[in-house]
Amino acid sequence: MDRVETKEKRHYGRLELVCDVVSVVCLLVMFILIALYWGQLPEQIPTHYGIDGQPNAWGGRGAVLILPLLSLFLFAVLTGARFLPASMYNFPVAVTEENRERLLDLGREMLSVVKACLLLAFLPMIVFLVLDLPLPVWYTVVLLLLIFVPIVVYIIRVVKNK
Repeated sequence: MDRVETKEKRHYGRLELVCDVVSVVCLLVMFILIALYWGQLPEQIPTHYGIDGQPNAWGGRGAVLILPLLSLFLFAVLTGARFLPASMYNFPVAVTEENRERLLDLGREMLSVVKACLLLAFLPMIVFLVLDLPLPVWYTVVLLLLIFVPIVVYIIRVVKNK
């Protein structure tokens, strides 16, 4: 019995390329900043900030690596998720033969955009941390927007493209 396997098309658009480049640059900048400023970091560094941007928890110098390592993990997981089989994706609309490829392209594009936005959201934390500056109050708003707006936008796009 012959078994025919179809290879799924994996479109890689310009937006995804830009987002992946932005993500890699953010990761590199995080690790480079830590390497450059490691010797200047105090023994105790902020590990949590309040809504007002002031530190309210402290840890050892090594805690500065948590955010870049978390970012690297998120980068790897979200990049890897792009290569999951179509059956692993979950959409808020019914997937049909007519919309399947369009929804998969949107899902994969969303992964790249969310990845870039998360890393862009985390990068200023490292900058403020190594420069020993409090987080500005506006940063919390920017952080929340960078995390949630892309997800909402892509959910709307998926629903419109059903």
